[in-house]
Amino acid sequence: EAQEESWQYVPIDGMVCGDGSAAGVFLNFTSRSRELVFFLMGGGICYDEASCGLLDENLVGLGDDPLAWLHSMSSPDAGLFDRDAAENPFRDANFIVVPHCTGDFHLADALVEHPRLGTIHQRGRANLMQVIPRAVPAFEDATRITFAGFSAGGVGVTGNYHLFASAFATTDAPLPFLINDAGPLLRAPYLNEAGQGHIASQWELAESLFTWCPRCETEGLHTAFATLHELYPELRSSLICTYDDVTVKALYTLIARFRIPSASFLADGLVDYVGWSETSEGPSGPGAHRQFFYEGTRHGALSVTALTDTPGLLSFLNAQLGGGADFETVR
Repeated sequence: EAQEESWQYVPIDGMVCGDGSAAGVFLNFTSRSRELVFFLMGGGICYDEASCGLLDENLVGLGDDPLAWLHSMSSPDAGLFDRDAAENPFRDANFIVVPHCTGDFHLADALVEHPRLGTIHQRGRANLMQVIPRAVPAFEDATRITFAGFSAGGVGVTGNYHLFASAFATTDAPLPFLINDAGPLLRAPYLNEAGQGHIASQWELAESLFTWCPRCETEGLHTAFATLHELYPELRSSLICTYDDVTVKALYTLIARFRIPSASFLADGLVDYVGWSETSEGPSGPGAHRQFFYEGTRHGALSVTALTDTPGLLSFLNAQLGGGADFETVR
């Protein structure tokens, strides 16, 4: 109670970063409500020796002062975390934040050996499996749950929603909402097909993601939302992204080994995804999956700046959380 509405770090046995050092979670709890926001942080990617070596700073541990690490890697009092913003629909929530220091978008449970880099602990999904069993009994009476993530964390919440929702299904808590901020999973050729194969191989996705989303293996990672809506017809999910997100473009270019379809491939891919998702092949059911795409190069909207800095975003989020028919794609 003495630390209410302030950030604290809690180490958890079994959680590790890419270098094998111990990890944990960041908590910011309140007595205002029993609402929960479970948030996955972003960070770099490591899926082969080249990418792991290029972005190796993202694999190091949280250091001697994890709270300082949190503030150096994010803005933990901005956006959905801002309790002083009256318009913020998440201002009264309890927050659990999981760091991303494994380079695997929170998806892997693998011990990887590279000749030059040595052993890399890609245990992002395994880390979540240490946190979720603690979160569920702590918030089995939650009034609203949102599973959200930024960048790599956006991919992580998409790929781990089934793990998360099935755990909370054992309680009386409502079905969690899903918000993917700046972690788009596009169709080929916009998300390179060979690159998806390299990622699946190193992260051993056949043992995790592909067990509940076989289409993700055979057709592409973009089918994750469609599969989730088959498993959870009441799910209300969203994808948020700028048309020229500089970080997403750089990441996709790296995954494609610089063989990108065109200079405008991200914008083209987002438009292509909307078209696909609005057909019978995309997410369907009494729930809803919607996109919020907007102009600019900024990476992220949910936690990097005030929610009011992105025109229309608050209305979009309130429509998603409100459960009504006004939840519509914005582009």
